[in-house]
Amino acid sequence: FSINEVGLHSLLHIFTTIEDTNIICKNPKYMEKLRELSRKILDSEELKLKEGLLEIDNYLMEKKISPGGSGDMLASLFF
Repeated sequence: FSINEVGLHSLLHIFTTIEDTNIICKNPKYMEKLRELSRKILDSEELKLKEGLLEIDNYLMEKKISPGGSGDMLASLFF
């Protein structure tokens, strides 16, 4: 795996495990949906990472949410 792929997989795992307060404060159901989308990608036998991430990106933009807490956690993995 490349460093980018490791980062993307890590971000999906972060989405499924932490409570991102940037999302929770806007609407807790948004966090539930983000977890569901992330699990779907991680549990897929036929890994379609790019398509799954585009689905997540579209969802985040549609709901106007920024997973800043998750991004901070991801950044801490690299530094």
